[in-house]
Amino acid sequence: TVTGVEEPPMISTISGVVPHLPATVEAKTAGESSIPVKVSWDAVTEEQFAGELFTTATVNGTAVTEDGVIYQVSQKVQIVPENVQYFIDCGWPASSQHASLHAAVSLKNEPADKAYEEGSWGYLMSAVAYGGADSYTNGWYDPSGDKIQYKLPMEAGTYTVTFGFHDWWYNDFAARPMNLKAYVGDK
Repeated sequence: TVTGVEEPPMISTISGVVPHLPATVEAKTAGESSIPVKVSWDAVTEEQFAGELFTTATVNGTAVTEDGVIYQVSQKVQIVPENVQYFIDCGWPASSQHASLHAAVSLKNEPADKAYEEGSWGYLMSAVAYGGADSYTNGWYDPSGDKIQYKLPMEAGTYTVTFGFHDWWYNDFAARPMNLKAYVGDK
């Protein structure tokens, strides 16, 4: 007996492109196991996914169990530009959001986070991975107050960089400002 349907993990799509939606969602049974349940999604159009970059669209659908029980489900879809090169999910190498983005665009980083190696990319400091189970609440905590630093090989050009931050201890972000610096070479 199915007791409920889990919300599927977020997927990503390039702006203006209809994503490949999953054919099934996971359902919990009374015995605490999971089984796949077929889902039919409401009609979607390219316009639904042509929104502002790094926003989330929602697609609704209906899952029907073998015994005819109907569940309403929704699929979150992150809209990304087609030229995203890196998505680093600090302190979470197995990030589900990174996996979703990597499936939509060919990212240069695999896994989602790692220590720097010569000729590659990665973080340069020693810190503690801290937080929750999503990209917003997971990250680095450095009890010594050191800098969180990454090194990324990039070709010459113009780039847009987006950062996200979460402070686990303070609600007043003005009390703990973030300083962002980018260097070319060693400068």
